[in-house]
Parts: sequence; C-alpha cells; structure tokens
Amino acid sequence: MKSKWKMVSFRLSASDYAEALKFCRASGYRSMSSFALSAMRALVPAIPPSHEVAKESCELSRHVDHLSATVKRLLEAVGTEPICQANSKFKVVSQDR
Repeated sequence: MKSKWKMVSFRLSASDYAEALKFCRASGYRSMSSFALSAMRALVPAIPPSHEVAKESCELSRHVDHLSATVKRLLEAVGTEPICQANSKFKVVSQDR
C-alpha cells in the first residue's frame, strides 16, 4: 500500500532557520512542518487545503470561543459589561454611569 504522504527535506543556514522558527512561533504555527506546508499552499494555489488545516481551523475557533467566554467573565467580575459588536470585538462599557 502506497503512503498518502511524501516527505520533503531542505537545508537552511543557521540564521535562516532561526528566523523561520521565530516567525513560525510568533505566527502561532504548531510546528515548522505546519508552517512550511502553509507557506507552500500559499505559493501553489492548485494544492487544496487538507483535512488537517480544516481541523486546525476548528480547533482555533474553539479556543477563540473559550477565550471570549473567559474575557466576558473577567469583565463582568471587574464591573464592566461586554457588548459584542458586529465584528465580534468587545466594547467595554462601565457600569458606574
């Protein structure tokens, strides 16, 4: 049975690797492999997003929902009321008016 996945390997200088790794972490990629795959897909539009990308997107959405609920609880605890805007950002309104 043939593997669905193929491995690609390439070399980077130490400084290029350090910069790529820094960007990878700052951008929230879970691994250098995910970063490289995302970059490749951006450059080769004929490659459709994988199931893994969709799964990661759903996972990120759940994290955002959890963080939104946490922010709402924290704002309520300090006496402010979050008002959800159309763009899904919180607007803080003081209840001391």
